[in-house]
Amino acid sequence: MYLQKAEETSDIYGFEKIPEDVPFGAGALIIYYLNDPKKEPLFTIHKNGKIFVKDDTYTLSYVSGEEYIVLSLYDENKDLEVGRVLVNP
Repeated sequence: MYLQKAEETSDIYGFEKIPEDVPFGAGALIIYYLNDPKKEPLFTIHKNGKIFVKDDTYTLSYVSGEEYIVLSLYDENKDLEVGRVLVNP
């Protein structure tokens, strides 16, 4: 699994990996608003391929892909694509 960040949103969203030595969500990647001091996850991408979204204003949609499954992470609040997740089936 690979995350391709949208370049035009680098000043809006932060991306952090949860440390491997924690009891819950180890190794997951979280995406949050940079201006949020609590870093509340908008998207959480787990190592096992599960992707969680905060609520229905953040969406996943299938884009395309020949060798990979490509999912677009979209923020309806800001009308922006946050990035794309490439998954090798």
